[in-house]
Order: sequence, then structure tokens, then C-alpha cells
Amino acid sequence: MPTTGASGSFAQGLLGITLLVLGAISITVGGRRRLDSGG
Repeated sequence: MPTTGASGSFAQGLLGITLLVLGAISITVGGRRRLDSGG
């Protein structure tokens, strides 16, 4: 039995988590930049 399905779902989960982390970091950096430039 090939485990391509399991590895595929695992990679998909990692990709989703990575995108979420990158999104949170970009939002945090954007907020800091806005506060620095606006303050």
C-alpha cells in the first residue's frame, strides 16, 4: 500500500501552517510599520 495519500495530506497541513504563520508575520510587521510611520 503506497502512503502517498498520508504524505500528501501531511505536506498539505505543513503548507497551510506555513501560510498561516507567514500571514501572521506579515500582518504583525505591517502593523508595526504603520505604528512607526504614523506615530
